[in-house]
Amino acid sequence: MIESLVILDDREGKYAMLLKERQKMDNKSFNYWKWTAGIGLYGMMKYYRLTKAENVLNSIIKRFD
Repeated sequence: MIESLVILDDREGKYAMLLKERQKMDNKSFNYWKWTAGIGLYGMMKYYRLTKAENVLNSIIKRFD
């Protein structure tokens, strides 16, 4: 599940929300900071604390770097 979360990507904006100003908002991928990414990071941190899975910690650190 975590691997699927961090590889989400919508660079073309195919699934982006269209705003009033005709701008597209990426609310699907993990590449932009939105509350949805924050929820994912929170879950990843809780998972890391339970499992001590280094790959999960590395993904969290990479995201914040």
